[in-house]
Amino acid sequence: MHRRIIYFLIIMLLNFGFCYSQNNIHILKSISSLDTNFQDLQFLNKTLQNVKVVGLGEQSHYDGSTYEAKVRLIKYLHENLNFDVIAFESGIYDCNKANDEIQNSHETNQQSLFNAIFGVWHTKEVAELAKYINETQSTSHPLILAGFDCQFSGEYSKKYFVEDYFKVLQKIENKTGIKILKDTSLLARALRKEIKFSNYYNKLPKEDTLLLYNNFNQFYEIAKKDSTREILKWVSLLQNMQIDYRRHFNMNSGSRDSMMAINILQLCNITFKNKKLMLWSANTHLSFDRDYSKVKARAGVSIKQSLNDKYYCILTTSINAGYRIFFAKLKFPKIKNNSIESCLKQNNQPYQFIDFRKQYDMIPSNWLESSSVYGHFITDHNVSKITDGLLFIETINPPQEISK
Repeated sequence: MHRRIIYFLIIMLLNFGFCYSQNNIHILKSISSLDTNFQDLQFLNKTLQNVKVVGLGEQSHYDGSTYEAKVRLIKYLHENLNFDVIAFESGIYDCNKANDEIQNSHETNQQSLFNAIFGVWHTKEVAELAKYINETQSTSHPLILAGFDCQFSGEYSKKYFVEDYFKVLQKIENKTGIKILKDTSLLARALRKEIKFSNYYNKLPKEDTLLLYNNFNQFYEIAKKDSTREILKWVSLLQNMQIDYRRHFNMNSGSRDSMMAINILQLCNITFKNKKLMLWSANTHLSFDRDYSKVKARAGVSIKQSLNDKYYCILTTSINAGYRIFFAKLKFPKIKNNSIESCLKQNNQPYQFIDFRKQYDMIPSNWLESSSVYGHFITDHNVSKITDGLLFIETINPPQEISK
């Protein structure tokens, strides 16, 4: 009997010991975006060798600590591994407009970035990224801003999209003699309505969708004969807009994620063919998990299929996270004993990174049966099969608001 107990204890100790090995889990000393001593991140030089696109995920859009960690990673990847493009889960038009303004402006404020990306990232943590992007513009190695979401996300589209689109239509009319600027007031109203409610559940009235459909189709026909770079850019913008307003009629269609994947691959293979990209998005979009949620196709699945090992996905996870909405404090379920988070917690290290491509076999399979990578809620899955890397931040603090 005593021998059995001793044997059981030995097995348990060995099992816990496997959870941490200097060879298979990297300890990060800091997540502070102001910490530029990057010695703890040098393992990424080998890990990301031959990688073209890195996905930087977050459990939810309210993870201030994760924002900070991602900004630090972006600085390292840009300065040391030549990742020159940061593409946000935000509108293509908005981010392109912001990038043009950043490149042509001598100001160093954060407003250009915040005028482009969704409001969940208008925080002090992301303000450090805005500052960094601006600072790099005066170097020989500027960081470029892009977007890959079919939705509209910022102030630029509200102020300038209709005006810019009408200018393109006027050029086409002048060049071809084809009347394409019809019902301008109704068309402008439909466009502005779509932009305003892009990130809501509102469905466009049928008369508006019909007006946009007819106008866009006429534009596509002209583009077949006149495929200049500017025309093709607007074809892509209009296609994204159509996907956006149509998806509101079937929110589980997966069309948004499918369009994200198309946009990312276009950035990778055409727009920035000779550059390496970083993606800022939620874990749910970046993972190559075929089974999660009712959505038919996650963006990460298509990206992985297309790029294979040239795409490296980094999901984030944590143990302690809590948020306050007005006066109510939200608490998330406790982690399971057989989760990857339980395993990592035993190492007593607040910041850890696992490279599943080469090292996950060092972790016993029973620790990989569940995780909280999706919105801090426990999900049963083998996390090593849905991501290349995992960034563990033991405690997630909410983002810090910017004082106005």
